[in-house]
Amino acid sequence: MSRITVSITDDNSVVIESLQRIINDVPGLYVIHTSNDGLELLNYCSAEGAPDVALIDLEMDGMDGFKASEEINKLYPNTKVIALTGHKERNYIARMIRAHASGYVLKSAGIDEVIDAIKKAANGGLPFNNEAIEVMRTLYQDTEGNVAKKSDFSEREMEVIDLICKEYSTSEIADKLYLSESTISSHKKNIFAKMKVKNTIGLAIYAFTHGLLD
Repeated sequence: MSRITVSITDDNSVVIESLQRIINDVPGLYVIHTSNDGLELLNYCSAEGAPDVALIDLEMDGMDGFKASEEINKLYPNTKVIALTGHKERNYIARMIRAHASGYVLKSAGIDEVIDAIKKAANGGLPFNNEAIEVMRTLYQDTEGNVAKKSDFSEREMEVIDLICKEYSTSEIADKLYLSESTISSHKKNIFAKMKVKNTIGLAIYAFTHGLLD
C-alpha cells in the first residue's frame, strides 16, 4: 500500500482540524475526507470512493458512529473503521465490536497511538485498547454445540491466531514466520472456516472467548 487514505468523522470541528493537520504530516498517510456525521461519510464514499481507514466518533447529530460502522462494513468491507471516542464504557465498546469496527481508541490516547492504530488497521491488524480487549473476552458466549477446540488447529494456525490477537498485520506475521503473505492469507482463510467467522475481528473474539490463547 503506497499511501493510506484516511477519513475523519466527528461533530467537533476542532478535533477534525487538529487530527487532519497531524495525520497529513505523517509520511504515507493522507486525509481525503472529513465529515460531521456518518451519513456525510457514506455519501462521500458513494460519490468518490471509500478510504482505507475511517476514524469515527460515536455520538454525533445525524447518523452516529455505530450505524456508520455497520453500513461501511456492509457496503465497503475493505475499509477499516476505528472508533475514536471519549467513551470507555463497556456498552459503547460492545456496540462498536458488534458493528464490526476494526479498532477502538480513546481520544485521551497520545497521537502516536492514533497514528499507530491507523497503520495497524490498514495492514490487517486490530488496534483495540485494553478495555476493548477485556470486553471482547466476555462479550460473546457460544450458543452452538460444535465448537472448534485448540486441538482442531494446526501448530502453524495457532501461531497465526496468536499473532493476529497481538495486533500483528498480515505482512508482519509473514515476516515473523518467514512465510509469504499469500500463505498467511491461506492460513487465515482456513482458520475462518474452522471458527465459522468472516474476518479477523471475529477471529479475535472467537479466540478470546473460547480459550484458544494462553
